[in-house]
Amino acid sequence: MRKRKKVIEEVDIEEYYRSLLPGMVYFSQGIPYMVKKRISRGNFHFILVEKLPLNFDVKSYVNKIEDVIILKIEEEKGFKDVTICKGRLKIVNNIHGFIVKGSHAKEYYEILKRYFSRLSTTVECKLIKLNDIELIKVEFFIPITYEFETEGVWFVFPDKIDIIPKIECEEFLTRIGEIDNTNNKNGKLIDFATSLYNSIHRKSLYLTYLGSTTHIIKLTIQKNLAKKDLDLDDNLPYYVKKLIDSKDGIGSGLHAIEHVIIKIAPIFTYVDSRELGGRSYSKYNKYPYNDKKIIFIYDANEGGVGLSEILYKNAETLLEKAYKHLTNCKCKDGCPYCIYSTKCGNFNEFLDKWQAIKILETILNTSKSK
Repeated sequence: MRKRKKVIEEVDIEEYYRSLLPGMVYFSQGIPYMVKKRISRGNFHFILVEKLPLNFDVKSYVNKIEDVIILKIEEEKGFKDVTICKGRLKIVNNIHGFIVKGSHAKEYYEILKRYFSRLSTTVECKLIKLNDIELIKVEFFIPITYEFETEGVWFVFPDKIDIIPKIECEEFLTRIGEIDNTNNKNGKLIDFATSLYNSIHRKSLYLTYLGSTTHIIKLTIQKNLAKKDLDLDDNLPYYVKKLIDSKDGIGSGLHAIEHVIIKIAPIFTYVDSRELGGRSYSKYNKYPYNDKKIIFIYDANEGGVGLSEILYKNAETLLEKAYKHLTNCKCKDGCPYCIYSTKCGNFNEFLDKWQAIKILETILNTSKSK
């Protein structure tokens, strides 16, 4: 007997590209579904899904690279050493695949393998295992592109903040040296830290582990500490991680500030922060800001609904409040209250709270440190 199909719910186009690509796991009213395929009839698009067991613990996250193109600069002003602009933007999302996490990842991998093997499609599906991490990585050989125009604001930061990663490296190397001296290790901890600094490459790991990259780095540090019997101070793993964080420049600090601005923006816009998107660049590669450090905050609704006007008007206060929000949070290395975001397109990789505070201290000319 043929099964009767029914409509579960209606979603917008953004949700389709975020959660409803073939093979992804979609939740509706707490029930997990596997997305099968899309059928279009004129202006109507139907996504066929198949119900999964209720106890299935799997969630999928799209892997995309977002690019922001400036179409028109409408207004510009200065604040401290930051240039603040408002204008028209084009947001281009290139979706390269998705990952699936959860305790049933292995079981879901078998389902995906069978599903993709029946399709003449250019998709690669891999189960990745490392220690306690088990995840599925699905890659599209031909990326799916989704773009739209909107309104936004952007902050252009001065070149003087480029020194901050070097300061970060020196700061935490000094702290490791102090533990070294206190425990009479005669440089053993410094050698250990610099060895990991030289051998761990976050960006290379990200290509494999995506949102699990920071967790993998923390595990690697802990395992090496245990192997060498060097776990002498509770702060040591954090100090070593900060050394590694400093290696990739200022981008992680800008990314963290982007998240904080979006998080606190509802103070002025009176709408959910999910109505905003963001993208940060340690080197923007397009005219008229080639090689500049920029944070974009844009209206996530196509065409814009006026949020950028409010953000531009309150941009200076947003930077000041972002600094207060970061310094008032008591966590050591970032948490959901300060810099983590559930809608981050990069799976919260990579974020640096320490750098973010130093950037804003430099810009706002404050002497407070953390």
